[in-house]
Amino acid sequence: MKAVIAVIAVAAAFAAARTLDDDLKLFQDFQITYNRQYSPSEYPHKFSCFRKVLGLIDERNAMGKERHSVNQFADMCPEEFAATYLGTRLPNNTKAFNANPRQVVSPKNPQVIVDWRTKGAVTPIKNQGMCGSCWAFSAVGNMEGVWFNAGHTLVGLSEEEIVQCATNGNYGCNGGWMDNAFEWVVSNGGVDSESDYPYTSGGGNTGTCNTAKTKNNIAHISGHTDIASSEATMATYLAAHGPISIAVDAITWQTYSGGIMSNCNGQQLDHGVLAVGVDTTASTPYWIIKNSWGTSWGEAGYIQLEYGTNQCDITAKASSANP
Repeated sequence: MKAVIAVIAVAAAFAAARTLDDDLKLFQDFQITYNRQYSPSEYPHKFSCFRKVLGLIDERNAMGKERHSVNQFADMCPEEFAATYLGTRLPNNTKAFNANPRQVVSPKNPQVIVDWRTKGAVTPIKNQGMCGSCWAFSAVGNMEGVWFNAGHTLVGLSEEEIVQCATNGNYGCNGGWMDNAFEWVVSNGGVDSESDYPYTSGGGNTGTCNTAKTKNNIAHISGHTDIASSEATMATYLAAHGPISIAVDAITWQTYSGGIMSNCNGQQLDHGVLAVGVDTTASTPYWIIKNSWGTSWGEAGYIQLEYGTNQCDITAKASSANP
């Protein structure tokens, strides 16, 4: 309890050291950096949100090993950020998830070091824009790795096809679930390429499924595996099979700018991402997570999560397509 009180006191001291004029100057710099212009009616709200985010940055920097700072999301109150960029929707009950038995893999070696980016299994960072389509980006990133590891050339697959057409319990820009995306791809006989069916939902409008494009399949899967809720099992599966889809609580990610996150919420699964690597031997073991908010966020689009402490509830819902 004393430690928590001390941390809160430090955060309060940071905030107290900054005046209203200081915050206004920071907000003006933010507007210039990110080319933001507001109407007179929306300016007070944006500035209020910005000040709230500054307070969160102070608190988070005082509590975790990671770094938090002003970024492109700093003029959004946390609830607005969540409504716009976080989009996983678990099934109405857990039966749909548990219907596919979760595979338990006995760790053969507790020391795992793997980074699938260096092995050619990961496409460049993408950007979902103002669309709650993270679930599609997570599923597609996994299928890209699975297709590559099955002996094919790495190719960018179409998030837009999944967003617009996979309506089996998914809701386009209003959220969805990675397992549902896998099931739709199986039923469709495959998925199109990103170049043939490009992403257009970044503005927040899902659009209509192009049924002609759904037959242009360049990659296919046979099903999917749900991975047991264990970081050791997940690390073993990732090392053997490639990047895996995971759901996380990402509300604290709004302000992340670098380092190994060690003080992450784990209360609500609201974001779908891709685990592409892990190092359990480092002085602070960590996961390497590919996000879909562009390269200007985090560590060039990536985030590191501390391994072994179930940061952001990383173990709750992990899955992967089967080749």
